[in-house]
Amino acid sequence: MQKFTIKDFEKITSVHNLNLAGDVPLFTAVRPDCDANKYVTTLMIRDGGGFKALPYRIAGRNVSMLKDGRLLFSVPAEGADREEVKKGFLLTIFCAGPVRGDEAEELFRVPLQGAAAQQVSDSLFLIQANYDGNRPDIESMPEEEREEALSAFKEEQDFIVCQELPYNGDGKGFVSRKRKRLYLYDLSSGELKALTEPLFDAAGFAVNKEGTKIAYTGCCYDTVGTTSQGLWMYDTASGKTEEVYPQKKWCIGPFGFMGEELYGFAAPYENYTSSNKLTVCRLEKEGPVCIADTSDQDLGVKTVSDCKGSGRTFAVSGGKLWYISTFGSGCALWSLVPGEKPVRETPKDFDIDHFAVGSSLFVCGSEPGMPEEVYSLENGALTKLSAVNQETVSSMEISVPEFMTFTNRDGMEIEGFVIKPAGFDPAKKYPGILEIHGGPRLTASHSFNHEYQCFASKGYFVFYCNPRGSAGRGNAFANIRGIRGTVDYYDIMDFTEEVLKRWPQIDREKLGVTGGSYGGYMTNWVIGHTDLFKGAVSCRSNSNIIGNYGMSDRGLWSCEASYGGNIWDDHDLIWEQSPLKYAREVKTPTLFLHSLDDHRCRFHNSTQMYTALMMHGVETRMVLFKGEPHGLSRIGKPSRRIRRLREMTDWMDKWVAGKDAEGR
Repeated sequence: MQKFTIKDFEKITSVHNLNLAGDVPLFTAVRPDCDANKYVTTLMIRDGGGFKALPYRIAGRNVSMLKDGRLLFSVPAEGADREEVKKGFLLTIFCAGPVRGDEAEELFRVPLQGAAAQQVSDSLFLIQANYDGNRPDIESMPEEEREEALSAFKEEQDFIVCQELPYNGDGKGFVSRKRKRLYLYDLSSGELKALTEPLFDAAGFAVNKEGTKIAYTGCCYDTVGTTSQGLWMYDTASGKTEEVYPQKKWCIGPFGFMGEELYGFAAPYENYTSSNKLTVCRLEKEGPVCIADTSDQDLGVKTVSDCKGSGRTFAVSGGKLWYISTFGSGCALWSLVPGEKPVRETPKDFDIDHFAVGSSLFVCGSEPGMPEEVYSLENGALTKLSAVNQETVSSMEISVPEFMTFTNRDGMEIEGFVIKPAGFDPAKKYPGILEIHGGPRLTASHSFNHEYQCFASKGYFVFYCNPRGSAGRGNAFANIRGIRGTVDYYDIMDFTEEVLKRWPQIDREKLGVTGGSYGGYMTNWVIGHTDLFKGAVSCRSNSNIIGNYGMSDRGLWSCEASYGGNIWDDHDLIWEQSPLKYAREVKTPTLFLHSLDDHRCRFHNSTQMYTALMMHGVETRMVLFKGEPHGLSRIGKPSRRIRRLREMTDWMDKWVAGKDAEGR
């Protein structure tokens, strides 16, 4: 068996957008190609005893079904179309192709950017696309005026004009006046018309079975946005839109039609709320009515991994609601007949990522320590259907996470995991690395994580837990608003001591700590409050919460929601929760990794910590990655993901394990 190396994340395929072609499952497979420094996307469909690749070149990962049984997808522009797109003109081309992979044909094209389409009726299609309110509608101009208008628009790209909040978005850059907009395209007439206003930002939509109603959510703003979504209903026959819920009253997650009724995730709106308090509701005209008590869990997928796909988390099918929730240290699929109690469909040791349901049920997820695959699910029993990661599982030595619980100093049960080093010998001593997950309202599970496997392959114990603040245990457990760095820190340190007690093979004198996002914040916090760790790697972190105010793409609500106040009325409270306050106490050699285009946790958080450690004579190093967002470890260019992991392992080898960069 081979041990995992830094580059071996290219051996892991992530599964996205599990869907059905009739009753046949299909999905989009995404795999890194380190040599080409890109990601390869392949459309896969069930065929006989396995899955086969369809020959279509698709743009993006959105594939839907047409009423005639063919697949609908967008394709990359080629030839003269490609040249027009390179000039800056907008174009999305939609093709239809048989599910068995014969030649696809162009169905229609629209002058939109990043568009995805869904058929509503025989000739009507609902389209969601990127809209830039700063850009004139060049494509509708007379041909002789287009080049000049495009040239004038390009000149403006030397400047960034901000006139609203949020003004930035992670993975999007500066987003002032930019929206997700809904359109309707009539195939018979070739007419494209906007369904939503220019400054309306669409969040989600659903179409009833007959194609007569389109429900959609979102918010419209021209100065300050909101985390709340209104709800509207469009009648395709009359062309009229009715407001069901106004803005700033509810937060609404995914939803769908059951007959003429709407069901989905919803919660009352608060000024700085996020979607974490959502419950399963019937979306009545007077307001959402909760039909399932989910107070002990979090709706949606909140597990963390660097090799995980994404897709559907809510559906209405067969007279039931189907939804995924984060429950404990993992995710489960539930079914619910309105008026009855929810039924858990997936077994305890299976961590689901997304699903597709029709006359049969298919799920994508992972068994303990394994990369994700597609399974059929019947009466609680899983049958593995895909084998996109089978070769990797068969040839690589995977260290499976071992689940554990312990009681913290306050008498609460805390869940965690321990990964033993590859080739573990109980008679030997090993260095250990504490990993702290992001969020904090996310959860670590037994899902496969390439970073953890790399450390295990290099001879480290890896251990991680879900402290207070994490998802999967309800709102009370997750609420650390205004007290960050206290109960969560105690849980993490109590967990570390418990792991050292249960696994005496871990050398207490050779411990490292690392994490990203909130995990980076806590890494900064930990090294300012204890000298237990001999080395630290802080990734995409926050450190100066006061200095970060208004910088994040979550600046509208993040400070109040996370830290319990604002920088004017609650200055001392905010500064108390800032790791930078304690930076002069740090003795731990620390590496800071950050992306320059991270709009979630801006890179000045790392530069300020780095500067403080430098000024106080602490061994430190900082590596800043150009052109990458907050999610570098998951979606960054393969070459940069490789460099990130090399920096991490080299740092831990030097300061924790006492090796040089060659592993001696």
